[in-house]
Amino acid sequence: MLVHGTKDFENGDTYDGELVRNRADKLVPNGRGVMQYACGDRYEGGWHDGLRHGDGVLTVKRTGRRLSGRFAAGALPKQGELRLPGARLYRGALHDGLPHGVGCFEWQQQGDMYRGCFENGRRNGQGTLSWADTKESYSGSWTDDEPFGTGDCHYRYAKGERYEGGWDNGRHGDGAMRYPDGRIVRGKFQRDALPRIGCVIMPSGEKYEGPLQDGQPCGQQASYSWPQYKVTYRGAMCAGRPHGQGRCDWPAEGLQYVGQVSKDDIGLRVARARALLE
Repeated sequence: MLVHGTKDFENGDTYDGELVRNRADKLVPNGRGVMQYACGDRYEGGWHDGLRHGDGVLTVKRTGRRLSGRFAAGALPKQGELRLPGARLYRGALHDGLPHGVGCFEWQQQGDMYRGCFENGRRNGQGTLSWADTKESYSGSWTDDEPFGTGDCHYRYAKGERYEGGWDNGRHGDGAMRYPDGRIVRGKFQRDALPRIGCVIMPSGEKYEGPLQDGQPCGQQASYSWPQYKVTYRGAMCAGRPHGQGRCDWPAEGLQYVGQVSKDDIGLRVARARALLE
């Protein structure tokens, strides 16, 4: 039979709530109640036969953590909510009171948020971190709380740029930057710096391949292709466009032209006409 009362334990713990007599004829917590532990911790919630059981909240004095969820026969919740000092909140899978598995971690004062995998309280595996102030986000793999992309990470910048590729404390390895105007810069990034050699794909589909500076074509010798004309150019460049001595190839037609090419479409048509005459 349940009774309501208080009980002081020999170790200094104090309980206030529902009690029942067990097989040893001792009153033990059973039902709903609050246990104030001698160490300063506090538990409020369900009990069964002297053990924490059912929905409850455990507050740990030493760390300031507040764990809520469904306790089972004294064991900590496997799924629940963990509040930490500094207005930090975690919701998701748990193991031994730590984030473990898939969950969501919020820095409530800043508005930042991480969604993804955890292992023993640290970000490990795939996940996405979003920054509220800059509207930027990183999505990719994590190792011991640090982002470490392996070719499938995504970073979205405040001005709308998007990066996809390798990551090691910044853009590092093969990757691509996509800009709001439709341009795409591909190449090998080094310590967050843009590629020095790579390709730029224009919104029209035209593609430049060669030396780059700050994501812009800068080579005096490079390759350029026009998908609409099915032609590829290799040779001298000016302001990122074919201009000067070079070679044009129309593979589908078996045509080739070697000579002077201007950087506008008219010059390209002239080159093709000359190739037809040769």
